[in-house]
Amino acid sequence: MSMLVVCGIMIGYICSAITDFCVTFADDSNIVNLHNWSMGSLSGMTWSNVRMMTAVVAVTMGVTFFLAKPIGAYQMGEAYARNMGVKIRLLRVLLILLSSLLSACVTAFAGPISFVGIAVPHLVKTAMKTAKPLLLIPGCFLGRGQLSRCFATALRGRCLLRRSFRSVR
Repeated sequence: MSMLVVCGIMIGYICSAITDFCVTFADDSNIVNLHNWSMGSLSGMTWSNVRMMTAVVAVTMGVTFFLAKPIGAYQMGEAYARNMGVKIRLLRVLLILLSSLLSACVTAFAGPISFVGIAVPHLVKTAMKTAKPLLLIPGCFLGRGQLSRCFATALRGRCLLRRSFRSVR
């Protein structure tokens, strides 16, 4: 477990160094856009971005729903899932790919601050000490609420303060 944490920190620092190197040679407007994105601003999104994310998330969620029974068996334990005929190795790979794809979509759309919304259901699961879906579903809505709140704040700011915005270009 400690090796995983150390590797995660190391990869984070490598990615941060690459980003800092790219920012060194970027235009001022691109630096401002990067800063706004990293703070969770949705101001740079277009409808084509929304359509692309909707398509990717819909396909990924569809595949996830088809894996509901193997996931349920896997939650009962590896031995139980193996006895029920689930291919454990394939299921693990699919779960990692699907969760990575969904996390990448959220991060690309709303910036790294969106990980707060991703973490909320896991925090609720830990706080309630249960994995029952009827108790965890409100936690998922709390995570979604974080992104909705960011979007509503950005939209309200754009509508109310429209005259005070100036283009960076």
